[in-house]
Amino acid sequence: MKFYSPLGTRDYVLEEARLKKQLEREIDARLASWNYQEIETPTIEYYENYQVGFESLNEKALYKFIDEQGNLLSLRADMTIPIARVVAKKFRNAEMPLRFRYCASVFKVHEELTGKKNEISDCGVELLGLPKETGDLEVIICALDVLSTLENMTFILELGDSRFFNQICEKVEITDEEKNHLAKLVGEKQVTDLALYLEELALPEDYQVIINQLVWWNGKFDVLEKARKKIVDADLLRILDELAILYEQIDYLGYGDQVHIDLGKIGRLNYYTGIIFEAFVEGVGLRILSGGRYDQLLKKFGFDLPAVGFSIKVDQLLKKMESPAQPEPITIEYPQKLMLEALKKRQILSGQSPIELKINNQLTDIRVRGL
Repeated sequence: MKFYSPLGTRDYVLEEARLKKQLEREIDARLASWNYQEIETPTIEYYENYQVGFESLNEKALYKFIDEQGNLLSLRADMTIPIARVVAKKFRNAEMPLRFRYCASVFKVHEELTGKKNEISDCGVELLGLPKETGDLEVIICALDVLSTLENMTFILELGDSRFFNQICEKVEITDEEKNHLAKLVGEKQVTDLALYLEELALPEDYQVIINQLVWWNGKFDVLEKARKKIVDADLLRILDELAILYEQIDYLGYGDQVHIDLGKIGRLNYYTGIIFEAFVEGVGLRILSGGRYDQLLKKFGFDLPAVGFSIKVDQLLKKMESPAQPEPITIEYPQKLMLEALKKRQILSGQSPIELKINNQLTDIRVRGL
C-alpha cells in the first residue's frame, strides 16, 4: 500500500521547510514594522460566512464537512472573511482605522492539472476604516515595501480598478450572465472570442471599442493616456484620473518602475469596489501577491466599514528563493553513559550555532567538533 499527501498539497521537509519558515518570518517582520497587529482565526469557519461574504461563491472550491450539531463547516478559504467576522463582532467600538496582519494556511479546491495548490500559505494585511483616498496608497506601498526587501526578486505589480469594467457594464445594461461571460473573456485575454461575443451582444460601438481594448490596455503609465484617447464617458475618465494620481504618488515614493497599469484587471465580481492589484515575479507563472478594495464586505456582516488589503502567496515565492549557506553545526560526540554530561555541555554551548548530539560508544569521554 502506498501513502500520499492529498491532491493539491505537499510536504515541506528539511531545507525547504526551513526556507519557508524563514520567508514567513521575514514577511511578518516587515508587516509588523508598518504597525499591523497580528490576528489568528480558526482553521474552520461556518460555511454560511463565505456564503454571506461572496455573492458568487463557487461551493465546489471549498472543503466542506458537517459537525456533530449538523452545522455545515468549511476549511478556511481565505483570511479576509474570518477577519471581517471578527471585526464585526469584536471591534465595533474600537478606534479606527484597524490594521491586522496574518500568516496562515488557506484551503481551496482547484481543478487537477491547473498547477495551483489546494493548501496555500498566505501572509497579508487588512486595513479597515480608511477610505480609498488614504488607505489605497498605504496598502500598495506596504505591499511594494515587502516585495522590495526580498532578495533575488524581480517583480511587477499590476494595478487596475474594478469600477472601470463594472461602470461599462452598467452603462450598456447587460445581464449578470452576460457580464460574467465578458469578465471571463477579458480576464483570460481571449481576443478573438471577445470580439465575436461583443458583436453578438450588439453593444454601442464606442463601448465595444473600449471593451475590446481592455485586453491590450496594460503596461507602463502611458497606457492611461492611450485609453483617454478612446474614451469620452466622464465617469470612466474620472476613474482614469484617480489611477493616474495614485500612480504619481507611487512614483514619487520610488516605486514607479515596479508598477504597471492594467485596465482589464477585474477580479472577483460583486466583491472588489475599487483598486485591484496583483504582483508577478520573473520566472514564476502564477501571481505571488493579490489585493484590492472591498468596501461592501463588512456591511454584509452588519458593520459598514471601508476596507482594503492584500495577501502574499508564500509557496509561489519559494520557487525563487535561494538557500543561503548555513553554518556547520557543532557536534558533540559522547558515549551513552555520559549522556547527562553531554546535554550539560550542550546547554553551555547553546546559542552559538546549531548543535548536533551524536552517540559514539567507542569513546570514553565527550568530544566537541566545530567550535
